[in-house]
Amino acid sequence: MDPTLQDLSASLSEVALRNAAAAVTSKISATKAKRHDKATIAALEDIINELLADKSELIRIAQAFEDQLVAQRLSSDDVEFITKNLLPVLRQLMDASGQAESAEMMDAVESILSAEVLTIMQLIGFNYREAIGKPLTDLVAAVIVSRMPSDQDSNHDLQQAIAQRDIALTEIARDPESWTRLSKLMG
Repeated sequence: MDPTLQDLSASLSEVALRNAAAAVTSKISATKAKRHDKATIAALEDIINELLADKSELIRIAQAFEDQLVAQRLSSDDVEFITKNLLPVLRQLMDASGQAESAEMMDAVESILSAEVLTIMQLIGFNYREAIGKPLTDLVAAVIVSRMPSDQDSNHDLQQAIAQRDIALTEIARDPESWTRLSKLMG
């Protein structure tokens, strides 16, 4: 479960326990049992204020849950955009690949990405953003990172150049004439 949803669920449970009917009733009964009108009124006002604060907290939690659900759900505009714009691009890519089975594959993709199927899948709980968007984002990030030169690659190149230089110096040292010429060049 998403950590944000876990936090919201924990907050909801905490507020629900605080405001259970039995807890509120016992607070009211304990306050009335004291038989001091002013103290009873003050205590009841405190209970009401706590309940109002908890109501505000419940509204905030409900709004946060709603925001999380909306963030996971594709709107009808999103579904329409996907079906009208993604499918033609996919068809062009399939046609450009020149594979014989691309037409069959494209038919399967079109049936999966139809507005009806997208809507039905969401209604039964499928989260496209999590199932397709996140892995696709991770894949693209991995491709980008793999194409970037790393410090390890430059270090490897440097070590390889040093090894080649050492081999060349060894070859020069074996030939007395070459060694003499190198010594004169180096000063």
